Amino acid sequence: MTNYYRLDLSKNYIFYQYDITFEPELPEDSRGVIKGCVNSVDSELANKLKFYIHRGKIIYGLLKLDGLQTFKCNYIHKKGTDNEKKYDYLLNLNLTK
Repeated sequence: MTNYYRLDLSKNYIFYQYDITFEPELPEDSRGVIKGCVNSVDSELANKLKFYIHRGKIIYGLLKLDGLQTFKCNYIHKKGTDNEKKYDYLLNLNLTK
């Protein structure tokens, strides 16, 4: 069984699939950090891909981008009300072939 997502669109669109990797590398179970990083570069991704859908370590976009696309992102980890720590990452987007 696989994940199945139905999209009802008024036009026929082609979505391109991109793998997401990070520098420094993140463990697979870092969902909160991954989501926070993707959210921190949301407008940049939307500008590059026109429209995108994010799921885990995969992004689907309307535009085909050749080569490795790199974005500087950050994640702010909040622990309690006064303790906050910022982490910087490079988010790499690579077209799945």
